[in-house]
Amino acid sequence: MYVIYPLICYNAAKALDASKRGLETILRTIGFSRPQVIPATMVWTAILAHSLLALARILAQVRAYSAPLHVLEHVQGPSTLCFGKDWYRYPSSFFVPNNSRAAFVKSEFRGLLPGRFNESTELGWRSGIWQVPTGMNDRNIENPNHLVITARYRSHDRYQLSGVTTSWTLTFR
Repeated sequence: MYVIYPLICYNAAKALDASKRGLETILRTIGFSRPQVIPATMVWTAILAHSLLALARILAQVRAYSAPLHVLEHVQGPSTLCFGKDWYRYPSSFFVPNNSRAAFVKSEFRGLLPGRFNESTELGWRSGIWQVPTGMNDRNIENPNHLVITARYRSHDRYQLSGVTTSWTLTFR
């Protein structure tokens, strides 16, 4: 659909120009002394209204879809962040603080979860990203090595995970 966007913009500009010329013609017909003033104001009003609506939409989407980033802002100290079935809502482990790690717990999702990049300092900033993590496959088959054992985490809240009641520490509400 992106191919048609320039044509949509062109048609909007032609419609705005045609309505401006039509309004000028009507004002000239009824004897208005300066028929160019009102149509010019109408064009600038339409452009300003469109710009304000576009900016409002951008700001609303940034506000609505940035919740996972705000959750990750509250992580303090070295910790392991455990993601369940909503792991795909978090944009990347890139946003996890440097002293923390992202991990996955058993949930209803039965596909292949993201793997960990190999950690080495040989190549600087791209140290492990060029190597394929272990346990990856091209058939989307679940690999239990990508999950953490949840028995070592304690909490005040209880969750039922695949028949085992596990405790967690609640860090952000």
